[in-house]
Amino acid sequence: MKRSAFAKKLLYPVLAGVLAFSLAGCGKSTNEGEPGDSETTASPEQAVKTVRLVLTNDTTGEEAFYQDEMKKFMEQNPNVKVELIFNPGDQMNNAIQLMFASGDSPDVFRIQKVGLENAYSRELIQPIDSYLTDEFVSRFPEGTFSKTGTMAVGGSVFSIPVTTQKWGGMRVLYYNSEVLKQYGYDKPPQTLGEYKEMSAHITKEGKGQVYGTSIAGKGDGLLLTFVNPLARAAGSGVRGMEMTAGHMSVVEGEWNTADPAIVSTVNYLRDMNQEKIFPPGWETWDSKQLYQMFSAGKVAMFIGMPYEADEINKLNDQLQIGITEPPIPDTGRKGYQTQVGDPAYFVMSSNTKNPDAAWTLMNFLGSEEFEHDFFAALGAAVVMPGAYEGVEMSSEKRTLLDLSEQIMKLGPNPEAKNPDMKKITSDVVAAAPKPRMEELVLNAIINNLDYKEIAEEYDKKMNQLFDDKIEEYRKNGSAVTKDDYKVSDWDQMKDYIAQ
Repeated sequence: MKRSAFAKKLLYPVLAGVLAFSLAGCGKSTNEGEPGDSETTASPEQAVKTVRLVLTNDTTGEEAFYQDEMKKFMEQNPNVKVELIFNPGDQMNNAIQLMFASGDSPDVFRIQKVGLENAYSRELIQPIDSYLTDEFVSRFPEGTFSKTGTMAVGGSVFSIPVTTQKWGGMRVLYYNSEVLKQYGYDKPPQTLGEYKEMSAHITKEGKGQVYGTSIAGKGDGLLLTFVNPLARAAGSGVRGMEMTAGHMSVVEGEWNTADPAIVSTVNYLRDMNQEKIFPPGWETWDSKQLYQMFSAGKVAMFIGMPYEADEINKLNDQLQIGITEPPIPDTGRKGYQTQVGDPAYFVMSSNTKNPDAAWTLMNFLGSEEFEHDFFAALGAAVVMPGAYEGVEMSSEKRTLLDLSEQIMKLGPNPEAKNPDMKKITSDVVAAAPKPRMEELVLNAIINNLDYKEIAEEYDKKMNQLFDDKIEEYRKNGSAVTKDDYKVSDWDQMKDYIAQ
């Protein structure tokens, strides 16, 4: 019987007696479509080429979406047959490794659960620079395919994006319009001074029933959600707080948790806590408990993540939600929230026997048409602004998308110059001293401590680890130096476009 366009069971040669069983347990193929008889009757130039696309299926509706999209693609490209294989996200890395080991590797696959640097170091992927025409590059935001961007490793481009980090990385100020009006305010705060004054007034007049604002002390959200966006607006040299063990400043080229913008932000939150502006118990809350309090009308404002808009509406669809940018320093903005680039998404296998056919598929996956359908079906924010046209969305989601274009900027990504650089910083984070940064910040806020002294002591330990790790790598042949991490030409008020 002839196989369908999507159908193929994962029955690999048995390696060590377990490979076929293990991979069959990880992957799942789907049955759709028939390519006809051209595979056997066409000339070599017209012969149908099979491209195996391996994906995760962690999102509801994801499998059906890709089945529909591949039908559309094959109608447009009858000489390419797509075989879809799905794996749960937590099994994707293992499944990809097993497919390569078995000699039955993919042609194109989703890279996020595998990791671009990991795939590069294992030689699982191949560069796509030769396929990047001016027309293709022009579909994407400027800088997407920079040699030091998130699509590149070691000076070559390996991936194309679909989703945007602007959505997941952004933090916004949520406010309850009705509560603000109840306490005499017709608009949200714009500066830190206004935020503190309004929050203090609402907490005082709320008499334990309503609080002006709150933070959440549990986990790394304290750094990622509350410290980072305020510190970035104050011009912190730290791109973001993704490394919760500490914060490397690309301005200084070393760990700098005592960055003045970070110190002033922590001390600002400490002072708000000392004035009893926050509700009791915030120290043990996570983000969910905070937005639940907001949904119940007990907290007037809070800094949160974009996805929480939908969660709030589920809890209370009568709430008058306002969304705006977090407050900036009274002296004016010195920087923006940053992303180092959008996440790598699709890559081409180093083992593909049909690279041109694989690129034909990637060209489709990198189209505005595909991104439009992706957003409409799955709801995840995408890279190309034009992809949103004609898609119905809530007013909150539209506001969030507009804000992502206004308050998120590209930051430098020096680690892309040499894969060893990211390995070094990862090693330093893994060896970070305890208490970790989120615990030190929480302790300073709760116990009314001067964060500057705490941060300076922590930086000494982190930078000694950093120096030692660089020296270790250099002894093993790496060319990395500390200066490689320093970016001297970063204007924090603009997108950083590396050449």
